[in-house]
Amino acid sequence: MNLMGLLNSAATIGVWFGIAVRVHAILIIFLIFRILGADGRSMGLKDAVTGAAILFFSVLLHEFGHCFAARKVGGRADEIIMGPLGGLAFISTPQRPWPSFVATVGGPLVNVFICAVTGLGLLAMTRFQGSLTFNPLAAFGGRANLNDVSAALIYSSDFAYLLYWIYIVNLSLMLFNLLPIFPFDGGRMFQEILWPKLGFYKSMNVACIVGLIGGAFLTIAGLMGNGILFFIGVSGLMVCYQTRQNLPALSEMAWNDSQYTTPSPRQKAARPKRGHHDDDFSIKDLNPIEKWKRAQRKKKFQRLFEDDDK
Repeated sequence: MNLMGLLNSAATIGVWFGIAVRVHAILIIFLIFRILGADGRSMGLKDAVTGAAILFFSVLLHEFGHCFAARKVGGRADEIIMGPLGGLAFISTPQRPWPSFVATVGGPLVNVFICAVTGLGLLAMTRFQGSLTFNPLAAFGGRANLNDVSAALIYSSDFAYLLYWIYIVNLSLMLFNLLPIFPFDGGRMFQEILWPKLGFYKSMNVACIVGLIGGAFLTIAGLMGNGILFFIGVSGLMVCYQTRQNLPALSEMAWNDSQYTTPSPRQKAARPKRGHHDDDFSIKDLNPIEKWKRAQRKKKFQRLFEDDDK
């Protein structure tokens, strides 16, 4: 195997709940250099190793959240790849606003839950005399920079130290993923909220434009000295550009997948009119009660087919 083949490879580390978890070779190299480059001026070796391990498992749990949420709404989830810029869950859901929204929000909700549990644990150790920071950069200047759960507590016991790192890493993941920049989770949720009102094509186009602007800002910020932000920004720009280029095909796929059956001429005449590359979803698609209503409409469609056969 040549060098490029090795760098593009991914090793399977296990299969859990029917989901294969693979680790990209570049991520392994990145973590090794991150740990070897730790020093006392920015982040010590203990902090670097702890942060890297917690980041890996927090991202993994985040991706499992997407997978389980996708399965909950009738989708599929078979594989997770852990890469240098985060995790990627290979999922498929029914192409409708509510199932897509549920699958997307499942990841950040995992981080919210972990933050709540570890945050309460830290506060309990201070007998609820302090307050928690909501600044995700608080931990990355060396010593813990908290005006609440103080550094003295954090470094007084291994358990408090571990809780603190789990809290701050998941806080960072949650806030970063909720940025309304496509293709981050926040950008996808933004598109899925607009979907019922604007249709798939227009909502995705708006999300991509916002993503291009956000990606440009991240790229510029990265050029000021943050390599990770630079690569994330460039990756976001590429994804948004490619998605906009493929919007007509993606919109047609979303439309076809959203239909129950191949309609007869009689059913086509009864179907609401739609614009170019648009769809006929309503705001009620974000309401779980719509599931029952769709079942009733499906039965009505089936009766129409029976009438046509007669």
